Amino acid sequence: MCNELVVQIDQMLERQQQLLSLAEQQVWDAFSEGIEHYRQQMILLIEVDIHPLEETCRREVTARLAHLLTENARLMQHIPVRLAALGSEITALQKSRHSARAYNEISLG
Repeated sequence: MCNELVVQIDQMLERQQQLLSLAEQQVWDAFSEGIEHYRQQMILLIEVDIHPLEETCRREVTARLAHLLTENARLMQHIPVRLAALGSEITALQKSRHSARAYNEISLG
């Protein structure tokens, strides 16, 4: 179980780096698709009980999990930035819609 868990954490770290790269490049569609799978995998990883593992393995897994959480914090810093950008886009769309309505009312009126 130890090796499988280490491999799983390493895969999560790889996926995390891919997502971080997408966020930094602002490739939000691909980021959005990938983050959901990443979230599901994190939930599965959280549910793993490492207490039955032998001490050496438990230390290795704990160190990798700590690294994963540190990198996860870096990844999560990009989400508020994206939410703010989306908020601005929504506001611009609403203003555009209101302007179009006002124009139509004047044109038809």
